[in-house]
Amino acid sequence: MLKEYQLPATDIGIALGGGTFISAILGFISGILADKYGCRFMVLLGLVFSIFGFITFAFFESYMTYIVAIVLCSVGTALYSGPSKALLSQEVSLAEARGMAFQVLYFLTNVGAAVGPLVLQSAFLQNRKRFWLLRQATSCYSSDYAGLFTA
Repeated sequence: MLKEYQLPATDIGIALGGGTFISAILGFISGILADKYGCRFMVLLGLVFSIFGFITFAFFESYMTYIVAIVLCSVGTALYSGPSKALLSQEVSLAEARGMAFQVLYFLTNVGAAVGPLVLQSAFLQNRKRFWLLRQATSCYSSDYAGLFTA
């Protein structure tokens, strides 16, 4: 982005930091909304925001579109993260099984974090739009989303 769009590193950092701040603030609110509307609804809403955010990343042409994509992904993460863990706790009734479910969740998340960038880097080097669309497609089937809607 530094070369292709001539964006200063500080602008990129400010956008990413702002997205993290938005996600942290909305994380508190998402818990309240999950109590009111249900965890499944909040997880689905978070996924919708994430989908639109990553699609926006695929087609951004300006700094403002980049900011919109960051905000959409940050809102999606905030709406998804807490309620997904609460949903997992609700769905797994035995305490021992719940502990194992969280271990598997975090293990697979770390595997995805280690392997995903290697796979997606090759797609990014070939085509930026394909990279972001592939990123969204793989995240929808990642360990974070697995099994949340089966019950």
